[in-house]
Amino acid sequence: MVDRSLERGELTKSLQDQPTLLPELVLIWEAFAMTTTSRNFGKRYGREGREYLVAEAIHLSEIAAYCDLIGIFCFDTRKQIARLVQVMDDAYRTYVNPKVK
Repeated sequence: MVDRSLERGELTKSLQDQPTLLPELVLIWEAFAMTTTSRNFGKRYGREGREYLVAEAIHLSEIAAYCDLIGIFCFDTRKQIARLVQVMDDAYRTYVNPKVK
């Protein structure tokens, strides 16, 4: 659908407003996108006894496995990827998880 819209020169509002990913951040985005599917979900209970499903953090071992998979073995690079994926993960979980009281 997107390809057809672009071929016809039609840009939807979402396509017009889409952010541009800087080339130097593609690796980080791909690391987050690949590892986010491995996250666990857990139950939390609010004061009123209501049950909530919450996204848990991406495990560091998943980020390390991703680095292994794509052939990144430099410690400093792996540490930087892990730090940035964890920052993205914190933002994601803040956005999707309900505020349990």
